[in-house]
Amino acid sequence: MKNQAQAFLEAILECPDDDAPRLIFADWLDEHGDADRAEFIRIQCALAGNDLPEQRRADFDRRQQLLLDRCGKEWARPLRRLVRSWSFHRGFIDGIVVWNDRFLDAAKRIFRRAPIRHLKIQYDPQGIAKPIAALAEIEQLNLLHALDLSGNRLDSRHVRALIVSDHLTRLTELDLSHNRIGDSGMRALAESPVLSRLERLILHGNDVGPTGMRALGQSILRLSESSEGLRLRLVDLRHNNLGAAGQRVVADSPLLRQIVRS
Repeated sequence: MKNQAQAFLEAILECPDDDAPRLIFADWLDEHGDADRAEFIRIQCALAGNDLPEQRRADFDRRQQLLLDRCGKEWARPLRRLVRSWSFHRGFIDGIVVWNDRFLDAAKRIFRRAPIRHLKIQYDPQGIAKPIAALAEIEQLNLLHALDLSGNRLDSRHVRALIVSDHLTRLTELDLSHNRIGDSGMRALAESPVLSRLERLILHGNDVGPTGMRALGQSILRLSESSEGLRLRLVDLRHNNLGAAGQRVVADSPLLRQIVRS
């Protein structure tokens, strides 16, 4: 039975955006006496859609929470020793928070045990700060939709080491808030192919000034005029040092006014 369950998990990992393998697994779980897990998968898959009536969605919300309270820790058992916290989506752990050093050591095991799409890496002041270049080399980053590196003491050198990664191909949200990337890091990010894939870029509290704002603004305008088009819908630049000159870059562009929060 364990081997069969693992085969279902592997099918889900192979097609993480498809609900069908998850719902087939739910049917199998029902047939093998795990009705709670089966119901939870079905409910979360339904909640991930947009066609539920309001009352039905509210009922499902309450039911999924009851099931999580009762069984969530057991369902998370394969990852509990490897991550700090976790969240479920479409029936499986989808988001995790992990110490930076621990993730670099355990990335392969983590991604074999759940269809992770949202990753937050926290700096461990008691650990050994391994270079961001090691993170950039982890192949499993190509599975991520969102990467949160906020509060990790990153500077412009770290940004340059990260954005050369060949594995950020599915990333649509990047959170670098509360670091110290400055104008140099902003220029590197603005010139990176990563920017063309993002829908949300969170950069508040990074000591970015007018020079960095101009570099980002120029890249955003170029992307908006390119054949690929602009995917960015939000750039959060609150609590930086844009000053009057940086704010003027935003104010002078109708496009930037729509997507930049400063």
